[in-house]
Formats: sequence, C-alpha cells, structure tokens
Amino acid sequence: MTDEQTRDSAFVSDVKRQERSSELRWRITFWLASGAAALLLLFSFFPSEESVLKLVGLLPEESQENARLWVIDHFWSEMTADPQCVDSGGRCGPEMERIFSFLSHPYPSMLVFMRGGIRITVLVTVSAFILTLVVGLFGGLGRLSKSKIVFGISTFYVEIVRGIPLLVQLIWWYFAFPVMIQRTIWPSYQANPVAMSILGLVFCYGAYMSEIYRAGIQSIPKGQMEAALSLGMSRFQALRHIIVPQAIRVILPPMGNEFIALLKDSSLVSAVAVVDLTRRGREYMAAHFNPIEVWVLVAILYLIMTIFSARIVALIERKTRTS
Repeated sequence: MTDEQTRDSAFVSDVKRQERSSELRWRITFWLASGAAALLLLFSFFPSEESVLKLVGLLPEESQENARLWVIDHFWSEMTADPQCVDSGGRCGPEMERIFSFLSHPYPSMLVFMRGGIRITVLVTVSAFILTLVVGLFGGLGRLSKSKIVFGISTFYVEIVRGIPLLVQLIWWYFAFPVMIQRTIWPSYQANPVAMSILGLVFCYGAYMSEIYRAGIQSIPKGQMEAALSLGMSRFQALRHIIVPQAIRVILPPMGNEFIALLKDSSLVSAVAVVDLTRRGREYMAAHFNPIEVWVLVAILYLIMTIFSARIVALIERKTRTS
C-alpha cells in the first residue's frame, strides 16, 4: 500500500469515527430529552385532586364523603402555592417527599403548583400549531394564486400581521374582539381566555407559516407543474400529489423552528388571563417572593420542552432524508 493510499484510508477511518461519535451523541441527547419530556408530561397530566373531586361529585351521595376523603389523601392539590407543604406534614407532604426527595425546598411544591400550567402550555401550543399549519397552507396557496383578489387578500393579511407584535395581537383578540362581538351579533358573549389565546397565536403564526409554504412550493421546479398539467391533471391535483409532498421536505426545518418559537411565545398568553406555566410562576413568586427559584424552575421546564421538540424535529428530518 502506497503512502497516498494509507493517507486516504486513515482519512476515511477518521471520517467514519467522527460520524459514529456524532451519531452516538445525537442518540444520547435524544433519549435524555425524550425521557425528561415524558416524565414531565406524565407528571403534568396525572390527575389532580380538583379533577378527581369533580368525578366524585357524580357518585351517589352516600358514597361521596368517603370518596372525597380518599381523594384528598392520595391526590395532589394544584390550588395552593404554599411552599411549606413538604415540611408541614400536610396531606401533600408524604407523596411529594417520596417522589421529589432529591430536590431541595421549595422546588417540590413549586412543581406541583406549576404542573397545571405545563398542561395549558402544551395544549395551547399543540392546538395552535395544528391550526397554524392549516391557515398557513391556505395563506401560502393564496400568495401563489393567479387571482388578484385572492392574492391581494393573502398579501394584505401576511403584511399586516407580520408588522404587529404578538403581544399586541393577543391583547386585541382577548379585549377588543369580544367587545366587537358583543356590540354587533352577540350581546352576552364572554371571551374564553384559552380560546382567544389560541386564536391570536394562529392568526399571527399563520402569516409566518404562509411565507414558509410559499417559499417551499416555489422551490419546486416549475417544469413539474407543467408536466403534471400536460398529463391531464388539474392544478389542484398537481399541487396535492406532486408539488406539496415535495415542498414538505423543504419546509420541515423552518416548520420545526416555528413550532419551537410558538412554544416559547406561548408564554405571552399569561398576559391575557391564561393560567399557563409562566402565569403559575408569577403567582407563586407574588405569593412568596422567591424570584430566583421560581424563574430558574420555569426556565428549566421550558428548556426541557424546547430541547425535546428540537430533537423530534431533527428525527423527522433524518427520517425524511433517508426515505
């Protein structure tokens, strides 16, 4: 073997070693993030005392009292921000001490108090993102439409929404939009904070997603559309079966980035009476004046969710590239 062949062999071996090391690091971070997120979701969606007591109310009256006492002894309450819960010997102390004994005071009681906020954050983010995909698709197709009316409406929507801060939009949807409904068609209408927050997030992020769809569709060569039309397909069939499936691969990375941005921006819904993770943190801090512990924990919980989301997006990209 010549010196040149030896160098080439060493180079190839070094590249393969680096690829194996990179793959191992990726797998370790993926499973760590997945495990942490799974534990967090399991803990957050585990029934609370308040939710189980609602079911107890459906039982016959003679059975309710015993059932209530059993529920109070076995389920955690999310309605108190008392940081002395672990040390006071109260009903939530034994369970929390057993599961969170490795954490220092007051993190166990903070976790229990904030888990309802984690649920709301997850539900708002996932619901808003699913609807955003639909709104963004129609907006993106509208931006590519040959109809001047459809193109004009889509462009007006995208340009206006992208120029207004998200917080201002959320406040408008929660405070101004219900007043418009009350003054026009529904005098007794009362806004639901979660529904209005999801609507505001979808309305805002739909504009950004429209541009992502538009860019992805335009990245596909025009010859493919022309070939589909020449084969007798309608424009809609060509988009559905040929253009959009190819565009999805292109737009997966920015779509994933939008989901992560949406997850972080969901903290703004706390400004419109939604009891999400950020709102729970503010309530706990206001009650007990411990901003360092509260916001360190809130930041860690958001970090777990965003890292897990980023790893899921990376996994989808890898599967798409290899398929």
